[in-house]
Parts: sequence; C-alpha cells; structure tokens
Amino acid sequence: MIVATPHDPLPERYPGGRAFGETIRGRRVRAGLTLRGCAELMGVSMTTLSQIEQGQMAMSQDEFDAFGRAEAAALDVMGPQTGEQP
Repeated sequence: MIVATPHDPLPERYPGGRAFGETIRGRRVRAGLTLRGCAELMGVSMTTLSQIEQGQMAMSQDEFDAFGRAEAAALDVMGPQTGEQP
C-alpha cells in the first residue's frame, strides 16, 4: 500500500524568509515568468532562485535589483492587463 505524506517544507534559514520567498514567487508568477526564465534573466541558477522562494537563502541586493529588472521586462512584454489603468 502506498501512503502519501504531506509536503513538509524545510525550516526557513532566516526570520521572514518564507514570507519573503512567497512574495517573490507570487510576483514572478504574476509577471508570467517561469523559474528557469526568471533565473536566466537574473543571472542566477534555478537552484538559487528556488532556495530564495522557499526561504532557504537570503536574496542579495544585486539579486533583488536583477529580479526587479526581470519582472519589469516581463511585464513590459505582457502589456497592460485587463482592468488596469495605464
């Protein structure tokens, strides 16, 4: 018999890490970026971005700036969304 166990995320490595990572992931997804695509635009590995999103690694200021540029570029490509003001 196969028994599924609930997903037990790793404990966060620094205070607020998981909440920050969830915010970053939400912003990435809303911008229409995959983990791979966002990591490539940021110049980091998929593993690094994944660890940030899971609260396992802090994001440096350079990585945060690169994330902002990747997010902005993706949103520029998407154009205005329905119901948003220009």
